[in-house]
Amino acid sequence: MTDTIDINKELFKILTNKINDILHNIDIGSIVLERIDEYVQSRATDGKLKQGMISHQRIDWSGYNLSANNIVDGTVRNFSSSGIEDHADEVNLTVLDGQVVIENEAVTNHLTVVDSANIKNLNVSKLVVNDGITIRNGDFADEIKGLIDSRISQREVERKWELGAEPLTSNGNVLLDTNTLGNSIVSSNLRKLGRLTDLSVSGTTELAETMYISNGRIGINTDEPAGVFTAWDEESEVSIRKYKNRTMYIGSTRDSEIVLGVGGDAVLNIRKSGIESNSVKVGNITITSGNTEPSYRGSPGDLVINEVARAGQPWAWRCTGGESWIPLN
Repeated sequence: MTDTIDINKELFKILTNKINDILHNIDIGSIVLERIDEYVQSRATDGKLKQGMISHQRIDWSGYNLSANNIVDGTVRNFSSSGIEDHADEVNLTVLDGQVVIENEAVTNHLTVVDSANIKNLNVSKLVVNDGITIRNGDFADEIKGLIDSRISQREVERKWELGAEPLTSNGNVLLDTNTLGNSIVSSNLRKLGRLTDLSVSGTTELAETMYISNGRIGINTDEPAGVFTAWDEESEVSIRKYKNRTMYIGSTRDSEIVLGVGGDAVLNIRKSGIESNSVKVGNITITSGNTEPSYRGSPGDLVINEVARAGQPWAWRCTGGESWIPLN
């Protein structure tokens, strides 16, 4: 019995020493840490870690990307991207299916509406209409009409200007008095004048594209008068100018003839070849021409010159009274 007990003690002693040697050569701490890492990694991969078990401050987030599709609910404050900046503290833009709601003021440099726009209150500093305006609201149309009428009336009032006791001046110079233009006004673009009682003009003057006055000469339908007075009517011309000392010339300076008449009929023709007239009256004696002896009633002394005088025929006939004519040979 004693031997058996001693053997157990020896065996226990040997086993104890052996275990101590094994434990002395094994790094228990490293093995425990490896098993803990394996446990954490396994639980993290399976998503079985309890919330808050690992502080987010202890996680290395570098290189981590979160897809926007994973954001199901929540608020992103001070959101910014390459095309959007969000600094709002309250909801200003709501996007729905088929509708975008802007809660407050919208500011844009350019606005293009492709189809139609319904605006309750419109405040426009400048309105440019390229096509046309259709107004379906009668009250609005009446208001626009009233504004236009008011503006027209205001313009009419602005155009009315009444001179008071003091004349209108500029830099001390009188521009307009009650009934007088100031001497400082030397140029204007008047289109219509009333009846003038006095007019003094110096320099060249043109009236109604018809009369031309310059350097002491007057031209009608010409700006190149040949004398003190020249009148043109189509291709015909008549001028008055000095001929020589104490002598005036009345006639044409161009290749045109002069006719003097009464009642629209030519009485005296002045041609290069001479003067032509159907009859000439000297005192009470009328001188005409004919090719036969006169048979009409004449006055004593009237003379009819034979136009076809031949040998043996009178060169003229002279009236002795009534229808009595005597030949002059």
